[in-house]
Amino acid sequence: MALRNQIRQIRVDIPLQRSCVYLFVDPPRANWHPWWARLYAYLRDIQVDDLTWTLDLVQHVLVARPALTLPQREDIRRFLQTAPRSEVDSHRTLRLAVALDPGRGARLGLVYFRASDEPLTGGNGGSG
Repeated sequence: MALRNQIRQIRVDIPLQRSCVYLFVDPPRANWHPWWARLYAYLRDIQVDDLTWTLDLVQHVLVARPALTLPQREDIRRFLQTAPRSEVDSHRTLRLAVALDPGRGARLGLVYFRASDEPLTGGNGGSG
C-alpha cells in the first residue's frame, strides 16, 4: 500500500466507439468539489492482485496498469455516475464517462502514475 500512497495521478480510460478519452484524476485540492476527493481515493484503493510498475522514460514517471475484473469496471462506471450535475455539466470528459453504457464500461481501464526516484540512464549526459 505504500506505493499507492505515492500515486500522483490516476487516468481513467473512457472507451468510445473506436477510440477512448482520458479522464485524469489528481489528488484532491481544497477548491475542488469534494466528489473528486472521493473518486481519487476510490480509484487509488481498488484492490487488485498485483501492481507492476514500469518506468516511462519519456515522462520519467512510474506507470502501473491494474488488471481490473469486470465487476470492478462496472463499479467504477457506477461510481462515475454519482458525479454531481454541476461537475458533469462543466467537464466534457466526465460527461462522456457518466454516459457510458455497461457494454463500453466493460472496456474501461485505469493507469496509475507516480514520480520515479530512479535516475535516468543513457542519453546525452555522459562524459566522452
